[in-house]
Amino acid sequence: MDVVLPRGSWLCVLRHSGFADVRLPVRIDREGTWTQDINLHRPDEIPEGFCGVPGGPFESGGPWAGGGKMEPGTTEDLFVARFPTTCADYLAFLNDLCARGDSEKARRSQPRDGDKRWWIEEGGRFRLPVRVEDPKMEWDPRWPVFSINWSDAVAFCDWKSRNAGRIFRLMHEEEYEKATRGVDGRVYSYGDEYDGSYAHTNNSLPGRISPAPVDSFPADESPYGIRGLSGGIESWCANAPEVRYQDWRCFRGGAWSNTSGNARAAVRHAIPLANLYWHLGVRLALAPRTS
Repeated sequence: MDVVLPRGSWLCVLRHSGFADVRLPVRIDREGTWTQDINLHRPDEIPEGFCGVPGGPFESGGPWAGGGKMEPGTTEDLFVARFPTTCADYLAFLNDLCARGDSEKARRSQPRDGDKRWWIEEGGRFRLPVRVEDPKMEWDPRWPVFSINWSDAVAFCDWKSRNAGRIFRLMHEEEYEKATRGVDGRVYSYGDEYDGSYAHTNNSLPGRISPAPVDSFPADESPYGIRGLSGGIESWCANAPEVRYQDWRCFRGGAWSNTSGNARAAVRHAIPLANLYWHLGVRLALAPRTS
């Protein structure tokens, strides 16, 4: 069907009986049109806690958004977790490894910093430390998990896939950018102007810099309803950067310990896949079923 819209950026919500609503951002330029084919998915096709990102065109890059020149891109349909993986989610992964007799892998995969292991192994299971055990950081199960490397993130995806019977994975960095920006080339998930009260970066909370529960900044929401893409925690991506750095992996997003400049949607980062940072975690994605 044809709809006439004024020039600007719009969020259309498509509804059809028996199918999940589709959030479809469109951009209307001067005397322009927007034409796009959309796939509808039944509610039971979309995992609980995931948001649909319809495939199609988008604008990537742009110097104001932290990238090079603005370039056209395209993606396929994707379901993306509304929130990044939490400490509680990751703790369930480690403890399932222990229950299956693979405690050594759980030890290797837990959040860490060099030789320091952040979580507590006790009675054949792992738990989060309390303040008296770790005055520097009292972990909250609602925090995004961090201090894990790329292989840990992929192992978590594999574990989730085995339990759910579907293939969960990391996003490609272009998918992350589109999930953040929609199609209008915005700088952050919520618009073009930075506001520390909208997304969790290093100047968002009074007092010391600290992680926060993943649902703490509701304004940090992309056009697709995905939260925490411009703050909170950066996310490992599936792809390597340019050929020279094929042993590295990319990551995207804003984070609780980073500046607003690093939270811009087109900013690219990459590190060796064995490295880990306090501000780097994981967010699940999966493609729709094709049969």
